[in-house]
Amino acid sequence: IDLGNWIFECLAMKKPVILGVKGESEKLIKQGECGITIEPESATEMASAIRLLKEDKQRFNQLAGNGRAFVEESFNRSKLALTFLQLIAGNQKLNVRSARVVESKC
Repeated sequence: IDLGNWIFECLAMKKPVILGVKGESEKLIKQGECGITIEPESATEMASAIRLLKEDKQRFNQLAGNGRAFVEESFNRSKLALTFLQLIAGNQKLNVRSARVVESKC
């Protein structure tokens, strides 16, 4: 899966994405409701999407807020790392502040 970092950077900066590709990136934008997807290489759709976001500030702000929240919730590196550590630790508990494995009493 090739998700460009630029997508996450834009979303984190509260910038809605206009995306003209198919695949995982398109699914991500639709799932997060954080941008507009268009047909690849469609100059007409690109121009329409740009006009829409320029003229409809409420829509722009909604997509921008959705994008920031989506990145913070779903792609936060600290949260992802902690989840990974918890998977590795199995039935052991993790100390969230230091991300150290501590003994479980289970």
